[in-house]
Amino acid sequence: MSSGRYNYSARNIIVPSSGYLRADEVILSYSTFLELYRSELINFYQKIQNCTIMEASHAWKKATVHFDQIFYNIMKYMVEDKTCKKYMSLLICRNPCINYGSFLLMRVADVTNDITNKTLTIPSNTLSGLNADFTSQVGVC
Repeated sequence: MSSGRYNYSARNIIVPSSGYLRADEVILSYSTFLELYRSELINFYQKIQNCTIMEASHAWKKATVHFDQIFYNIMKYMVEDKTCKKYMSLLICRNPCINYGSFLLMRVADVTNDITNKTLTIPSNTLSGLNADFTSQVGVC
């Protein structure tokens, strides 16, 4: 049993996949990925740009408002790199959280490059476990 607030969490609109995702995979939006993996993104950015953590944090903040290709490239690297990929997972919670299947541990398969996109693409066969339809919202933490 768990209650309270979660760090690095986001709300998304559920979108069913077109059938190419595995049952344990999701596609995150740019903004959601930016929020959930904030620390990792800032760390990679700081190393790539050879700047201070403060400068990387300011760049991250700007990337939350305007699409940043460098951060997007880091996201794609994190999703595709074998070392990073095994740690790229998230917990999906759909209210009411006491139902069987309302918490799911999923792997990140891809990330979209549209900053206005606020959706979470999940496999269609997962919708029944979340008791969700196409207009539901889900919390990701």
